[in-house]
Formats: sequence, structure tokens, C-alpha cells
Amino acid sequence: MKAMFTFLFLFFPIILLSQNFEKTIFKGDTCFILPSEISYRLYSGLTGINTNEILLISNGEWIEIKNWKERAKILRKPQVKISEELLTEIEKLGVIITRFSIKNQKLHGKFKVFYEDGSISQKGEYKNGFPFGSFEYFRKNGNYKLIKNYGNDFDLLEETSFSENGKKKNQIINLDYKFKKLITSWYENGNLKERGIYLNMFIEKDGEWKYWNENGTNKKVEHYSKGKKVGDTIIYDSIGNLIRYEYYKRGKLKRITKILLPERDNVKFYTEVILKPNGKEKRRYESK
Repeated sequence: MKAMFTFLFLFFPIILLSQNFEKTIFKGDTCFILPSEISYRLYSGLTGINTNEILLISNGEWIEIKNWKERAKILRKPQVKISEELLTEIEKLGVIITRFSIKNQKLHGKFKVFYEDGSISQKGEYKNGFPFGSFEYFRKNGNYKLIKNYGNDFDLLEETSFSENGKKKNQIINLDYKFKKLITSWYENGNLKERGIYLNMFIEKDGEWKYWNENGTNKKVEHYSKGKKVGDTIIYDSIGNLIRYEYYKRGKLKRITKILLPERDNVKFYTEVILKPNGKEKRRYESK
């Protein structure tokens, strides 16, 4: 076994220069040594790789192995069902970094990507060269890094990223592909940070936007219409007490109402500031 693969690796400099794949048979399996810049991803049918090169990879389940010392990849197609015994044998040749399936020269079926230590890095499923269903990405400690969900038409429906501690960080839900997206973000402690809708590829905010303090209390509520502030904006202090109203019309601030909270007698007062067209303010004070 060692002699055969030593022989194969001697061809690696020639392969790298010619960009052709060296093919061999090992115990009934088809094997290729690939230049370091070549990856299984080139066989998704989307990259425009030369047809003759695609035909080298026939239908079935494949394992991509990387021999770190030789800085080369071995792409191996088992002729038998992949078993733990076969995996143990394959691992002697290098590190298994990818398991995937090919159908009609395109990625089709479940696939997995691994770290050097054998822990899972990615897993998901392809259909006819396109991602389908849930794609999960992991950190080396096993925590989630990213989850993407694809629909039946292969459009990306939802994408959620995670912090180092495994808690949700950001989420994008495509309500209308490319044009209307619901955005949610979280603090490191897992509490909500903000949520609202973007239009036109994150250019314009729309509808109600809510914001929270890191302690979980309300921070602010805004209202938008195609990128312009409208109606009331409600603002709270760091512990969730209401302190201010702002009224907008077509993106312009028209009125401010400040809520004052004196300690004495536990009486609430508010101050209303009305902005006139000439820029001057009209104030009135009233107890509540």
C-alpha cells in the first residue's frame, strides 16, 4: 500500500503543472491525486470545469482524503458500502476531509466536511448540484457556527449565525427572496438585541423595529416606511423605564415628548417639545 501511494505522489509535481488528474486503481477503487487547489466543490456543476475532467468522477459515494505531509489530496471512490472497517483502512492514507455523492456529474445527496481531528465541520444535502434543506456548520468545540436553510427551489430561506458560546447571534429570514428580510440579533448572553424588516437588500428599514437592552428590558421602538421614520419612536432608559417619545412624518422629526421621573412624591411629569417649521420650539409642562 505504502509503495503504491509513494509512487503516486512522485507524479504530484507533474500533475500540479498540467492541472490533469492522475488516475489509479487501489483494491478495486478509483483513486485520484488532486492538485492542492482542486476540491470536490468543483464538481457541483456550477463552476464551469472542463467536461472531460468532470467525467472522471462517476456516480456514487466518494471520500476525499488529504495527506498533509505530501500536500496533496486523494479522491477515493469505494466500490463497497462505506463501513467503519473501510474508514479505518482509508484513514491510514491520510485525513478524511470530505464525504459526498455524485450523480450525473453533480453533487447529489448527503455530504460532510471534517476538521483534521475528525470532528464534523459541515453537513448538509445537495440535489442536482444545488444545496437543499438544512446546512449546518460547526466550530471545533462542537458548537454551532452557522445554519442555512434552503427551500424546494434551492433559494436560501433562513440563515442563523452563532457566537463562540453556541448561542444565536444573527438571523436573516427571507420573507420575499432578495427584497424583504426579517433581521434578528442577540447579545452574547442570549437576550434579544434588535428585530425588524429590511427592504431592497438591506437598504431600507420598514415597519416596526424593536430594540432591547442587554439586560432584556425594552430600549427603543421605531417605525419606518421604505427607509423613512414615521409615527412614534418610543425610547426607554437602561432599565426599561419610558423616558421619551419622538414623532416623525416622512422621515422628519416633528415632536418630542420627554417623560420626567422625579424621585420626590413619585409623581410623573412630562415635557412636550413641538418643533415649528421655523425651527423654534414650543414647550409645555404638565403633571400626570
